[in-house]
Amino acid sequence: MSELEALLAQVDADRLMAHVRNITQFERIPGSDEERAAFDCIEKALVACGLSPQRQMLPAYVSIPVCAKLTVAGEDIPCTAHSMLPSAELNAELVEVPDAASILRCNVVGKILLIDGLAMAPTVRAAQEAGALGVVFVAGSRHYHKMIVSTVWGSPEPDDCAAFLGIPAVTVSYRDGERIRSLLRRSIEVHMATAVENKWMELPVITADIGRTDKGYLMLTGHVDSWYKGAMDNASGNAAALEIARILAAEQPFLRRGVRVVFWSGHSHGRYAGSTAFCDAFFQDIHDNAFLHVNADCLGGCGATLLSQGGCMAESWALGDFAIRTVTGEGFEGTRFSRSCDQSFWGTGTPSLFSSVSEQPKPETEDAASKAFGLMFGGSKSGGYGWWWHTEADTVDKIDPELLRRDTRIFLAAVYKACADPVIPLDIRAGFAEFAEQVRDYAATGNGLDFRPLLSRIQWVENLLASLDLSGDTEKANRLILKFEQKLVPLLYVKKSRFGHDAASRQAPLPLLEEVPAWAAETNAHRRHCLEVLLKRRLNELTFRVGELVELLKELHERT
Repeated sequence: MSELEALLAQVDADRLMAHVRNITQFERIPGSDEERAAFDCIEKALVACGLSPQRQMLPAYVSIPVCAKLTVAGEDIPCTAHSMLPSAELNAELVEVPDAASILRCNVVGKILLIDGLAMAPTVRAAQEAGALGVVFVAGSRHYHKMIVSTVWGSPEPDDCAAFLGIPAVTVSYRDGERIRSLLRRSIEVHMATAVENKWMELPVITADIGRTDKGYLMLTGHVDSWYKGAMDNASGNAAALEIARILAAEQPFLRRGVRVVFWSGHSHGRYAGSTAFCDAFFQDIHDNAFLHVNADCLGGCGATLLSQGGCMAESWALGDFAIRTVTGEGFEGTRFSRSCDQSFWGTGTPSLFSSVSEQPKPETEDAASKAFGLMFGGSKSGGYGWWWHTEADTVDKIDPELLRRDTRIFLAAVYKACADPVIPLDIRAGFAEFAEQVRDYAATGNGLDFRPLLSRIQWVENLLASLDLSGDTEKANRLILKFEQKLVPLLYVKKSRFGHDAASRQAPLPLLEEVPAWAAETNAHRRHCLEVLLKRRLNELTFRVGELVELLKELHERT
């Protein structure tokens, strides 16, 4: 039996489920006594592994829905409010719109809208811009999903505050939505009231180090806060991280690089405020030493048999494929990361692998949740995390112990290989090939923009990578991988300053050039010139930054 096989055999479903049950004793709302108790459980489990966990408090902006009321034609309709929206009380006429795209075509000024689907920021923004006063979302089942309705990633900077939405929204169940529709045969006025606490607070974060983190470290992370009891989201991910910590803590001599296990709050109620605060507090250390971020979220759900669509980068795909094949024999297609899932570290130049690894197959008839999941996360075959995701039904019975064991083994295989292989198993050639392909695609679309200096430097990097041979020097190979990724990841995934955080919305690959198609299609001369100025500056930036990769590779060639 190989060393990895022996480690995988140690993953224990009963122990995993015990962690899930311990954590789901508590409804983990940021700042609550119950959340503190859950962090206590996690800290105690890490100490039992022989580790020395550290707990810190970091400032962050969070939003906690307190209550909501909806009265339609004199009938009280059960509903829920959502995070990052205002508290409000209003009376207005209710009108139904078919979908979000129809809002701007309808007369909705001064009205409350009724619309199917999850509460999502683009829909509420369209309603607000069209002059609506509020939105009532109709869920696709008897359960309604708690959502955070904002595109602000983590805690806001001053300029971000204008991006918060200014009208309230609630969600009702499908049955109650049908009841409301039956009343809409005539014009009716509704009363809507919401109470949402939007506030700054100190959020807990626990870290524990395994092995030689001074040789570089992998971050294994997950959020602790939850909607309701949150068994799958995210006691399951916390349980997996604790089990991996237990196993690897006893195997430190076999690890060439360290593991930093991190648990934070502020994910569900702060739009990734906890991971953002952790990044902001420790940016330089993460930049200098973290070679990979592996996030554990929503694992082991009942019926979660789809393993091919998990998040990855081009350079981390092979590692994900290895882990899944080792544990299950199945292949891994991978989905390019979107702006979601605590991916707060791209500005540090830290590559990522996974968040969840298992999902529901796409149903023949999609409900609102699975459709929205596809829009958020992008996996073409994914049906989401299960109908119970973000609802009060996310309880321990929604976890399949054997599937949680399988997912934990996949994560363990990836973490172990990343930390035990002589050379960090990240394919920088694949990562740069994605970048080069994206630039060439944009150059074909943007015929008339001068891509020549950038394409010339891309060719330099490709030639230098092709001729580079570091097979006999693992130290230099690892140093190259770390330094190359520090520069490449922000090129592929960051639009604004790498020290800030882009919006939590869909983002084009190589976001610095995502305006190229708009420039090519623009017919207004002034607008086209303005876009051209923007894109010239962006091309200058990219050319300069790819030049840094050329210099890095030239220097390495001269030393070998």
